[in-house]
Amino acid sequence: MFKKIKFLLIIPIILLFLFLSGIFLKKYQPSTICALSGGKYLSDYHECEGGSKLLCTLTGSEYNSCPSPCRHSPGGGCITICDEPVCKF
Repeated sequence: MFKKIKFLLIIPIILLFLFLSGIFLKKYQPSTICALSGGKYLSDYHECEGGSKLLCTLTGSEYNSCPSPCRHSPGGGCITICDEPVCKF
């Protein structure tokens, strides 16, 4: 019984932490958030390749786990397998 109560108390704490983290992270530039998440920032496209899904979603950005490798190649001639995950700011 005590373990169930303890578990139920942890959930609001985690949710509060995630909410406050999102507010804190929105103050940073996308390139900084990308670096913090271990990704490579592409300034021409405002994208972070290979970064953390958690940090991307906490900042309200769009996470794509399977982007097209041809998304920046208008001419085509590109293979169509999934590339690294991308966070679009």
